[in-house]
Amino acid sequence: LADSSRHMLGAEQFDWLKNNLSGSNAQWQVLGQQVMMAPLVIPAGVFGPPSIVNPDQWDGYPFDRERLYRHILQNNINNVVVLTGDIHTSWANDLPLPDYDSTHRENSAGVEFVATSITSSNELPPLISEVAIYGLAQYVRYVNLSKHGYYVLDITPQRTQADYVFVS
Repeated sequence: LADSSRHMLGAEQFDWLKNNLSGSNAQWQVLGQQVMMAPLVIPAGVFGPPSIVNPDQWDGYPFDRERLYRHILQNNINNVVVLTGDIHTSWANDLPLPDYDSTHRENSAGVEFVATSITSSNELPPLISEVAIYGLAQYVRYVNLSKHGYYVLDITPQRTQADYVFVS
């Protein structure tokens, strides 16, 4: 994880993403991708040293996530909305910067909506619960680890909202 030569995106893909973010004048900068971007790290002291819950998402590539967030900040790119799938659980997250303020929801690189699966299993290790996630990650605005379904994304000039719909 400490190896800055590991990348989530190749150089050409990363440049394409940065150029499209910087060159867009759209109200919302919507990024569709497959793995959770918001961090999910168990802090030091809970079970020993800090630990990454799933290194097969952006947590496993902290240097790339930091480069992307830095690009968003340095280029004053606003209204970043990340749409994520592939982890079989539902989340709504702020994308926290180091000085994130959960009370005022300030200092975030954007927001992320994660869609659950319709039928695929969503089994997580038993120590991971919604209560634990809310306690450890103040930037998680909504999480549901057990229900299946989808969300309806409503985008207007004023807001972007995901309404989660669960099915049996």
